[in-house]
Amino acid sequence: MSTPENPETKRSGGPTRAGSRLRDKLSRLPLVRRFFGEDRGVAAVEFALIVPVMVTAYLGSVDLTQAVMVDRKVSVMASAVGDLVAQTDEITNAEMSNIFDISASLLSPFDASTIKLRVSSLEITTDKQGTKRKAKVQWSDGKNQTAYPKNTEILVPESIAANATTVIYTEATYVFHPLFGQIISSTITLEDEYYHVPRVADQVERK
Repeated sequence: MSTPENPETKRSGGPTRAGSRLRDKLSRLPLVRRFFGEDRGVAAVEFALIVPVMVTAYLGSVDLTQAVMVDRKVSVMASAVGDLVAQTDEITNAEMSNIFDISASLLSPFDASTIKLRVSSLEITTDKQGTKRKAKVQWSDGKNQTAYPKNTEILVPESIAANATTVIYTEATYVFHPLFGQIISSTITLEDEYYHVPRVADQVERK
């Protein structure tokens, strides 16, 4: 006695066989065969997809590299200015102006017109605030920056204050503007500060 054919099995197999026959017929058509076998445009498509990513990464790396360069130059500038002042026992208005002008060249090739510099002579006191020593401003000069009023209190690290009665305190601030704004999308304020102990006298007089 024969077993009746399962209608579900018959239905499930039908479309599969029909689809296979349709693909076989389509594959015999020359246009369809060329379409599936064509690969000459693959490189162009891949290039078009990756170019925006590569350009963004490149422009971003330019901004990042410049930011690192400027940050280093600002640090060198602050150190150089303080060191020049600390090498004398007195300094005049003309000498201070010359030091500020010379320091601007250290920022080349970047625009130095907006650099903020401030040089102050601090007298170390015995008073402490936390782990730092209090100091009072004897004199102060600034370039694009307001000088401190006399006797302004500034905190100095104990490691600096322990070895001197006065120090030359130099501050430098520069606002970096990214050229392309891909990775760094806004301005960055770069700043540094240095302390220098006077070399030829206990303090540098301001004339």
